[in-house]
Amino acid sequence: MSHAPVAVVGSRISRDWSKHVVILCFLVIELFPLYMMLQVSLKDNSQFTQSPWFPSPPCTVTEVVHEPGVADRETSRIATWRETLGGVRPSSPAVIAVSKHFDVAHYHHRNWIFGLKLIGPYIANTVFVAVTGTIGTIFFAILGAYFFARYKMPFSGVLWSAFLVIMLLPSVANIVPLFTLLKELSLLNTLWALIIV
Repeated sequence: MSHAPVAVVGSRISRDWSKHVVILCFLVIELFPLYMMLQVSLKDNSQFTQSPWFPSPPCTVTEVVHEPGVADRETSRIATWRETLGGVRPSSPAVIAVSKHFDVAHYHHRNWIFGLKLIGPYIANTVFVAVTGTIGTIFFAILGAYFFARYKMPFSGVLWSAFLVIMLLPSVANIVPLFTLLKELSLLNTLWALIIV
C-alpha cells in the first residue's frame, strides 16, 4: 500500500516535465529584459560594445611589460570571464609579471545615480498621484456606497440607474468636455487634474 502513492507521484512528475519546461521558457522570456537592463546599466559604451549580452567580469588583470632599453611599464585591463574563473596567462612574451585582483571599480554605478536624479521627480509625482487618487477614490466610493445601501429616498432608483448609465459611457466621449472643464478651473498641467479625473 505504501508503493501506490509513490507511483502516483512519480507518474505525475514524469507527465508534468513538459509543462515545467514551457513555463521556464516563458519565465526566461519575461525576465530577459530585466537582466539586460541590470547588466547594461553598469557598463559604459565601450564595455557594452565588447560584450553586449553578458555582464563585465569583476576582476582586473595587471601586467608588467619589460622592453629592452625602456623602463618596465604596467598596464591594466578588465579580465575576461575565462581569466576570472581560471588562471591568467600573459598576453605577450614581453610580459614578466601578471596579477589578477577583484575590482568592482569598472562597474559604473554612477549610471544608477544619474538615472535616479533624472527620473526621481517623475517617480515622486507618480507616487503622489497614485496614492492621493486611490485614497480619494476609496473615500468617495465608500460615501456613495453607504448612501445607496442605507438611505431610501424618492427617485433613488433613478439616481442609481443614471449613475450606472454614466459609468457605461466610453471615457473617450468625455475628453473634450473634461478638457474644457479643467481649463475653466485652471487645472491644466497640474497634478490635481490627474488626481481629480
